[in-house]
Amino acid sequence: MLLRLQPDGGTFPDQSGVRGGMIFSPVETARIDGALWLQLHEIRGWLPVEWNRTTICEQVELEHAARGYKAVQPTVSRRWPTIDMPLPQEAARSQVVTGSVAWFSWRLRTPQLEFLCTDTISPLTGRWVLTTSLSGAPLMQPVTLNRGCYKQRALVRTAVFEHPTHNSPRQDKVVVREGAIFDASCMYQDHDGTSWYFLADGMGWIPRTNQANAQVCEDALLTHKPGMYRVTSSPSTAVYHTTSMRCPRGPETELRHGAIFEATHQACGDGVLWVKLADGSGWVPEATQDGELLWEPVPLTTTPGVEVTVEHGNGPIYTTSSFTCRRSDNVALKQGSTAAVDCSLQVDGITWYRLGDGMGWLPGY
Repeated sequence: MLLRLQPDGGTFPDQSGVRGGMIFSPVETARIDGALWLQLHEIRGWLPVEWNRTTICEQVELEHAARGYKAVQPTVSRRWPTIDMPLPQEAARSQVVTGSVAWFSWRLRTPQLEFLCTDTISPLTGRWVLTTSLSGAPLMQPVTLNRGCYKQRALVRTAVFEHPTHNSPRQDKVVVREGAIFDASCMYQDHDGTSWYFLADGMGWIPRTNQANAQVCEDALLTHKPGMYRVTSSPSTAVYHTTSMRCPRGPETELRHGAIFEATHQACGDGVLWVKLADGSGWVPEATQDGELLWEPVPLTTTPGVEVTVEHGNGPIYTTSSFTCRRSDNVALKQGSTAAVDCSLQVDGITWYRLGDGMGWLPGY
């Protein structure tokens, strides 16, 4: 059925139309010569409820499904709740394999069929699946899928599975490092009692235990605790990808002795306390496995609205509160210039100021 630019006639030049089964929300109605027209929001234009004594569209009621379902037979997902097969260009993303589990937010019932929609916000943008085949065979089975915010720490390097079963294909080139703390949005327990976590970024599933019943991940106690720290180890300390001593980053990321760094979170791993760097570059342990302390907390004084003035020569800017960490581009403040600062700290009797524009640190000598 062609859309009309206006309810009294005319069509779109590109012959845009509405496919059977499409769901839309009219934003306005108009009655012209006794015929009811609906204005679409999703596709600009007007559509008659009836045309040439043929019903074009009908009102439907959507229900909130709000639960998990598991595919018990291979099936397909569709752009709209219709029995039409997906277009060839949609074939790859339309396959729903046996064993896949997903959260469905909407349900549409017709006299013969029932459809489920995956989208959590609007049924107008999700994918739809049938709960039973046209012959009446079940395709989707309701399961308990707990939604929430689950923080887990990987105890071993582990693969990510496409579906919550050990026989599922693994995502190519997607692994979770040992010690990594990851967020999951759903937890599902299969018939064997294994708990599976669905990654919050949608990449796939990670089991709580593997097929040998060895634990793969554990609950992570991640505490939001911003603070400033000073490196005490000599000559430097390593930065790690995750909260595991077996996942160090390269030498170029090491923090030199005396460097001041900012952290946002704390967590435990390998029996020691870790802090997460505020710039997102990784984690730093409080101590080595031999017990040598690597950093110490530094008291930080906030100074909102304070400005400092460079009185003697040009004032070089440093990446941290250490004279060994001058910026590589040699940026400096000219003599007599002033700059706003947001905090200060004491290091070896010298007051350091952090520039409010994030450019770095300035010594107060």
